[in-house]
Amino acid sequence: MASIGKSQAIAHGQALLDYANRKGIGLEGQNIVGETPQEVIREMREQQQLHHGGTISKPYFSMVFAPDPNDYRSEDMNQLAHEYMKRFSSRLKTHTGEQVDFSSLQFKPYLHEEMSERKVPHIHILCNRILPNGEVISDSWVGKIAKATAEEMDKSRKLKTAEEVGKDLRAVVKQRAHEALTDYAKTAKGEQFDQQKYREFCKKHGLEMSLSVASTGRISGYYLQLDEARGEYHTKYKASDIDKQLTLSRIDKTFQAEQLRLMRLAAEAEKKRRAEEEEKRRREEEQIKRNKNEQDRNRGRGWHL
Repeated sequence: MASIGKSQAIAHGQALLDYANRKGIGLEGQNIVGETPQEVIREMREQQQLHHGGTISKPYFSMVFAPDPNDYRSEDMNQLAHEYMKRFSSRLKTHTGEQVDFSSLQFKPYLHEEMSERKVPHIHILCNRILPNGEVISDSWVGKIAKATAEEMDKSRKLKTAEEVGKDLRAVVKQRAHEALTDYAKTAKGEQFDQQKYREFCKKHGLEMSLSVASTGRISGYYLQLDEARGEYHTKYKASDIDKQLTLSRIDKTFQAEQLRLMRLAAEAEKKRRAEEEEKRRREEEQIKRNKNEQDRNRGRGWHL
């Protein structure tokens, strides 16, 4: 899998730090002297009050960096957190358009090693949006910046990015969806397409199907996801994102086309089988004829003697 980066601006940091501290291990912060969540928050609030009197509605960034445990297992998590923040800050601007200097960032990371939904260690980071000079870090597109930073981390190590892994997974879903439809068509014998039966065949091929139901109760579409995928990659893909031919409005025709294709293949296979049998029969008859001629010649030579 690939590394994941997330970030959003939040109004309060105490609850996050309490949770991160309770569940994890405090890593080395930057421009922070305190160790406890209360001390860290107090230092960040002092900087916020000094310049803006606490008037910024969302003065913190709540961040998560989840490096792939297999690819990053030999790396120091403390250094990894600081590398992530340095790369993250290089993409940030203040509200006045100034580039953010990494050394001016005030943040505190915590390592969580317990089994999360993604079942990998991950780093929680609380970062102050108010810089020592009073500038406020812009929160525009900060979620995308966090994601791009995680991808940059992976690329620097020549690893697949989350986007590349996502494309690979989508391709697997598409392949299995078509294999399920083919297996269903093999057993249907001219029947009309049935969504529930297709759902059962998808299950046999390691896909979970969930229906999209409108407020009127009408089924408007469906999603597919891999059974074995977990956490960030346990993604529901719309049928239209997998293959337009698999959407509710088209899958019946796709199913019928698959039945016809299988019928043609079966007919071609039967034709080939018959041709091979005919060729075998012809060769056997020719062999019998050659054997008979050989016997006749042998008898003829014996008579003349």
